[in-house]
Amino acid sequence: MSRSALFFLLAFALAASAWGQADPFENLKSGDRIQVLLKNNTMFRGEVHWVQGDRIKIDVTYDSTELQGFLTFKRSEVGRVILLQALSDLEKENIASAKQEKLRQFQEEVDARRAADQSAAKAAEKKEEFPVEEYQDLKKKGEEKARLARAALLAKFPRPDWSEEKYAATVGKVAGDRTPEEKEFVDRYAEWLEAGKADGVEERRKLLEKYPPEKGWGPEKMEELRVKELSNLHTGRPTYVGGERQNNGRTRPPVTEEENEFRNRYEEWKLGLKEFIDEQKAEQGEVPVPEGGTPAGAAEGAGGAPTGGAPAGTPEGGPDGGTPADSAPEGGSAGGEPKPEGYGEGR
Repeated sequence: MSRSALFFLLAFALAASAWGQADPFENLKSGDRIQVLLKNNTMFRGEVHWVQGDRIKIDVTYDSTELQGFLTFKRSEVGRVILLQALSDLEKENIASAKQEKLRQFQEEVDARRAADQSAAKAAEKKEEFPVEEYQDLKKKGEEKARLARAALLAKFPRPDWSEEKYAATVGKVAGDRTPEEKEFVDRYAEWLEAGKADGVEERRKLLEKYPPEKGWGPEKMEELRVKELSNLHTGRPTYVGGERQNNGRTRPPVTEEENEFRNRYEEWKLGLKEFIDEQKAEQGEVPVPEGGTPAGAAEGAGGAPTGGAPAGTPEGGPDGGTPADSAPEGGSAGGEPKPEGYGEGR
C-alpha cells in the first residue's frame, strides 16, 4: 500500500471518529433516548419520536429544562448520535415537576411585568387627562376659604378703629405696652393690608382718588350724564371717526370714556366715599377741609355743611371750601359738594 493511500484511510478514520457513524440514524427506533451532537457543536437530548428518510424527530420534554415539545433534524446537520439509558417513570415525574415549578415562576414574573406595565399605562393616561371639574371645584373651595379668612381678619380688625395710622402708632409703642390685639395686628399687618385689597377697599379708595368729589364727581355728575345721554339720543345716533365718538352738532358733548367709567362704577364710588367718611369721622370727629381740597373736605360736605368761615388754604373762588366757580361741571354747583342720590331731578 502506498503512502498516499495510507494517509487517505487515516483521514477517513479520523473523520468517522469525529462525526460518528456514516449513518447516524442507523438502528434507531421510536422510544430510544439519545444525545444528538450537531455539526455546529450544539447538543440536544431526547427520545426518538420517529425516523423518516433523512430526518429524525425527538421529544426533548424530559431532557431539557427550558424546551418543551419536539425538535426535528436533517441527517446532513447531525454529526454524531449517542444512545443513552432510558429514564424511569420516577425520573420523568421529577423532571416534569421541576419544569412545572420553573414554568410557574416564569409565569409569575410575566404577570408581574404585565401588571406593572398596565399600572404605568393607567398612570400615564390619568396624568394626561386634565381633571377640569376637580380643578375648578378645588379652586372654588380654595377661593372661598381664602375669602372667609380675609373676612374674619377684617372683621377682627375693622376700619376705622384699625388703620395704617393705628399700625404706625402701635409700632411706636414699647412692646410691653401693646395689648394682645395690638400685637396680633402688628404681626398680621401685611396680611391685613392684602385682605383689604382683595376685599376691594383699596380699589375703591383709588376710584375715589380718581374721581374726587371736590372736582364735581358725585350725584350731580350722574344727573348731568343722564341728561346728556338723553339729549344725545334725541339728536340722532352717535358716529365714530378714527375710533372717537363725534358730537355731530349736538348742544351737549358726548359722554367721555372717563365719565362712562364713573357712571358704570358709581355704586363702588359711593361705597368708597362712605368708607372714607366713616374712617375720617371715627378718627377725627368733625373733619375740617384740609389744605388743597382733598376728598376729606368733600366727604364732610356730604354729611353736613361745615360751620364757620372757610379754613386756611381754601382754594380761591370757592365760597364753601370747594372748587372755583368757573370750574364747576355743567349742571353742578360751584361748591362741588356731593348731594344725596336723585338730587336735582325734575329740573
